Amino acid sequence: AVVSTQSGHYGRGPAVDSIYKRVVLWKKNMFKVPKGKIGESFIEEVANTINLFNSGSNLESVAITMTLIIFPLLLQKPSKSSKAKDHVAHLERRLQLWKDGEIEKLARECKSIQDRLLKSKYSPGHHNKVFTRLMLL
Repeated sequence: AVVSTQSGHYGRGPAVDSIYKRVVLWKKNMFKVPKGKIGESFIEEVANTINLFNSGSNLESVAITMTLIIFPLLLQKPSKSSKAKDHVAHLERRLQLWKDGEIEKLARECKSIQDRLLKSKYSPGHHNKVFTRLMLL
């Protein structure tokens, strides 16, 4: 059964736990919460999610996990060079997906962003090698 609240449908608890297990391994890639109406809507949704834990709702068992995944899912930068205007548009769209309970869709989108981030032109130890080389000059 799909669990729902006043602000949206969040699916099953195991889906939230599964997304959390993936999100904690992601590279940090978040933008700051924008000012204005969409930023206030985001903060309000975070507060609603926290209140699910405090209110004894049927989502109490997954409310803290939902609070932990809302930030990386909704505030993920779409690209390294994205602008604040892009962030507002993406946050607005993602916030609607969150409220509609489309967290798996959000997770897939953010996973593709993370995959692009990890496809760096440098190997994992590249920066350490360059630093060492420059220090030995």
